[in-house]
Amino acid sequence: MKITLTILNVLISVTIYGQYYHFIEHDLWVGKAGSSPSSLYVHNNRLYFYASDSAKGIDIWYKTAGQAPVLLYDFPENQQYGNITSLNGNLFFPAFDSLNGNELWMYNGNAAPTLACDINYGTASSQPRHLTAFNNKIYFTAIDSTTDYRELFEYDPLTKKSVKRTNLSKNNTYNSNIGKIFAFDHRLLMVVSDNDAGIELFLYDPVVDSAYMLADIAPGNISSYPNDFVIYKNKLFFTATTNKSPIGTSFQLYVYDGINTPYRVKALDSQGIFKYPGTINTTLYKNSLYFLTRTKPNTLSQVYKLNPDNYSGEYVKEINNEFGGNLQNFHVHNDNLLFEGYNSKNKPGSIWVYDGKNTPHNVADTQYAIYLHTDFTTFGNSIFFIAQTNKNGRELYELRGNAAFIPNIENDLSLK
Repeated sequence: MKITLTILNVLISVTIYGQYYHFIEHDLWVGKAGSSPSSLYVHNNRLYFYASDSAKGIDIWYKTAGQAPVLLYDFPENQQYGNITSLNGNLFFPAFDSLNGNELWMYNGNAAPTLACDINYGTASSQPRHLTAFNNKIYFTAIDSTTDYRELFEYDPLTKKSVKRTNLSKNNTYNSNIGKIFAFDHRLLMVVSDNDAGIELFLYDPVVDSAYMLADIAPGNISSYPNDFVIYKNKLFFTATTNKSPIGTSFQLYVYDGINTPYRVKALDSQGIFKYPGTINTTLYKNSLYFLTRTKPNTLSQVYKLNPDNYSGEYVKEINNEFGGNLQNFHVHNDNLLFEGYNSKNKPGSIWVYDGKNTPHNVADTQYAIYLHTDFTTFGNSIFFIAQTNKNGRELYELRGNAAFIPNIENDLSLK
């Protein structure tokens, strides 16, 4: 292993495991204010995101490899935003203007962005969130004039029409909300807050145009808080709790095969291994699930490596011996596992890389970071993420790898 450090403005270079990394900060709003980027999304060789600078409000920006970020379009009154997605070469995202409020917009890569649909007519806002491309349509949650709660909407780019697909709030007489949607096995899964069942996993089937609760994991009006979803070999792995044990030991790994009711991986129970209830800490790496566990409440978490085929596993001693917890944001890039750990001053902000067998090594350090990093996104041979420091506020960072590096692809991925 060779390590070289070259400091030039915001550029730091490190060589780890044969991979050469440059660490770069893209400071859109110079100074402590911060451009507050969000919703990183890769589309047609560009990295799109929301951000603001000293002259403009929140707008859509993009970055091509090796170039500085560029403003895509200036929404004079843009105030709110959600995630970004794409379908059939077009980009879809929420945006705000004074005529339509916060609604769904589209960008075809050439002309200026245009309004795709106005769910909540006039200046009222539907606030589209959780945009998901599925079955050649865009699905998202929104609020229309009939309800104060989020429902599932479908937008067809061919007909340019939108349809509300759920009425979980029963025409605004029932306390419900959809907090997340994603595609799995030709259907949509939704995390729904239900008045009777709490926060549970629901399913929408477009064939029969019906939505229903997939399983009441925490029986009765108690929430199971399903999150941390990973798909492997057409199976969905996620975290949930029955709330029958103290917080910290009650979360566990569940599996849904698309047919049977989700079931708990009890092989972990017998070993006293309980899933840490995070939302960004389960990752498929070299055909194993890496995630954080706790054996008792109020103890440090440990990284566990699980074989998702037979549920055998072990603690990852190379990582645990070095850290013993305090990890976030697992992300796989170029056959390495990267994660955020604490730096020498016991503060968040250090990015570490693990090759599956050796002690992890530090490849980047946003000194004096005051919040955890977010939105880890691979773009080309770089990893982009968002971090906040006392010096520059919340900005976009890039960990750029050497393009000559050729990874070994070992994961068995299921792409839909």
